[in-house]
Amino acid sequence: MRKRSFLLLALTILTFLQVKADIAPTVMLNHNGKRTMYMWDEVQKAVDAAVDGDTIYLSNGTFESFNVTKRIMVRGTGPETIVSGNCTVYIGGQNKLTMPVLDAITFTGNISVTSAYEQLTIRKCQMNDLNFTESDFHDVKLDRCYIQGTLHLTQKVKEFNCFNTKIRTLTPYDYIHGKAYFNHCNIREINDTILAIFDNCVLRYCRSSYKSSYTYYGTCIGGSVLNNCIYPENGDCYLLDAGSSYKYQSGYIGFFFYSPSVKFNNCYQVKIDADKVVDFESSSYLGNDEMKVGCYGGQNPFRLTPELPRVTKSNVEVDPVNKKLNVTLTLSKE
Repeated sequence: MRKRSFLLLALTILTFLQVKADIAPTVMLNHNGKRTMYMWDEVQKAVDAAVDGDTIYLSNGTFESFNVTKRIMVRGTGPETIVSGNCTVYIGGQNKLTMPVLDAITFTGNISVTSAYEQLTIRKCQMNDLNFTESDFHDVKLDRCYIQGTLHLTQKVKEFNCFNTKIRTLTPYDYIHGKAYFNHCNIREINDTILAIFDNCVLRYCRSSYKSSYTYYGTCIGGSVLNNCIYPENGDCYLLDAGSSYKYQSGYIGFFFYSPSVKFNNCYQVKIDADKVVDFESSSYLGNDEMKVGCYGGQNPFRLTPELPRVTKSNVEVDPVNKKLNVTLTLSKE
C-alpha cells in the first residue's frame, strides 16, 4: 500500500512539473556558466542584472516587454517566444557589438534602435516596425527577420545589410548616400528613393520620392542594381526619370517606378500576386515547414528554431526500496 501511494505521489509530482513547464515561461541569465532563473515578467530584471557579454535565454511563451541597455544577447526559441509590446535598444556610448542583440523572438510591437553602434545584428526576429534614431550606425545587419510593418531606413544608417528577410514596407527617406544591400529578401513596397544592391529579391511596389495629389514625381530606385530579381510585368512598371512625373486616376496605386540609371541583370518580370507577397507564404524565405530561404526557395535552407539541446528521450523508474525516482534524460540537437 505504501509503495502504491509513493508511486501515485511521484506520478502526481511529475505531472504537476510538466504542466508548470508548459504554462510558465521562464527566463535564464547565463553569466560565465552560472545560470540564474527569472519569471516571464522579469526579463528587464534579468537585463539589469546582466553584464556585457552575457546571454539571456527566453523559453516558449509570452513575456513582458523589455529594453536592452547592455552589450548582451537576448535569445528566444523562435516564433513561440513572444514579447508583448515594444523594445528599445539603447547602449550608451560608442559600441562595437560582437554578438546579435536580439535573436529568435517575436515582438508584437516595434523595435527602436538608438545611440551609435558598429556591427549591430538582429537575427530571426519578427516585429511590427523597425526604427533607427539618434546617432550614426555602421554595419547594421538583419538576418532572417520578418518586418510586418515598416522598416524606417534613415541616412543615419551608414551601412545596411539585409539577408533572407521579409519587409512589408521599406521607407528609406532618400537613402542614396549610405550603403544598402538586400539579399534573398521579399519587399512588398518601397516608399521613397533608394540606391541599393538587390540580389535574388522579390520587389512588388516601388513608389516615387514625391507625391502631390494624384501625381508622382521623381524616381524610386534610381541608381540601384538588381541581380536575379523578380519585379512586376510591364503593365505595372514605369520608367520615371528625375524631374518627370506620372499622373494616375483615383484609387490604389501599386506601380513600380525606376530610373534609366537602374541596372537590371538577369531579372524577371512576372505578374506578382499581391496578396501572396503580403502574406509571404509562397514567395518568402520562410514557409510553413520552416525550411524555405529567400524568395521562391532561395538558398541554404534552415530551421527558424535554434539548434539548442532538447530532451528527446526520457525514462522514469521508481525505486520503492530507497523511496526515490531514477530519471534518465537524453539530450540532443534537432
